[in-house]
Amino acid sequence: MHIIEGEISYDLVMEENMDFVEGAYRLPGGVWEVFVTQTWQVTELEIKPSTWGSGATGIIIQFPLEERSLNKNAVEELMSDYFDIQIWKEVNGPDSMQLR
Repeated sequence: MHIIEGEISYDLVMEENMDFVEGAYRLPGGVWEVFVTQTWQVTELEIKPSTWGSGATGIIIQFPLEERSLNKNAVEELMSDYFDIQIWKEVNGPDSMQLR
């Protein structure tokens, strides 16, 4: 079995329960893209592709307030399911706010 690995970089110091997480990710063979994850008044998880004013692309994840804690593990699990990535390697990537 071939393991697919992506790279991820967090702009914030990750804690166990957060309301907002932002960073950058790179899929195999791809360019750096932006992710923004936030707790939101939604009943189900929503992941939406996005393009920011700079032309940078990525995703916005709206995480239901009632769900489990929003943290590094939750973000990586959600992104793994969405992109079909088995492993996220944490690296020093670009600042997502500069990408946007």
